[in-house]
Amino acid sequence: MRSRGFTLIELVMVIVILGALAAVALPKFVDLKADAEKSVVESSVGAIATARMLFVTKAAACGSSYASAPIGVFTFLHFDNNNSRAPTCDDFTTGFGSVTSGPVGTMDLKGMKSGIQANPDDNLTITSASGADVMSFTSKTGRTVSISVNVTSGAVSWSATPSY
Repeated sequence: MRSRGFTLIELVMVIVILGALAAVALPKFVDLKADAEKSVVESSVGAIATARMLFVTKAAACGSSYASAPIGVFTFLHFDNNNSRAPTCDDFTTGFGSVTSGPVGTMDLKGMKSGIQANPDDNLTITSASGADVMSFTSKTGRTVSISVNVTSGAVSWSATPSY
């Protein structure tokens, strides 16, 4: 009578093959969180650039000097500290008042804040240096992410430490 089943060598070979596959595939899945964070940052940078362009366009249509003046991050992202609203032509002629603190308003960057910011309730840190406004925060993976807007050219860039 012949016994049926797998030999020890066949079982060991299957285990070795599965181990090799896991060794190749596992690092791909481990880095998915960082890849997702990077994608959210990149989409937020695009949204910031679009918001700035819309602000400049509306300013030009309203006949405001804001269209040609250096425009900081708060000017186009945070039009109203209390109401989080889009600017009207009246805003461009009467001015936006003092907007110096609080969470980023109109655009709010909710996807970025809730998606990757370590504590979504924290305000974004805003600083101005070397002709650029910089928003920074700590991500869930412990990276310090900085999004920089050149106030003269409007160029938007970002960096992360450590990098993605």
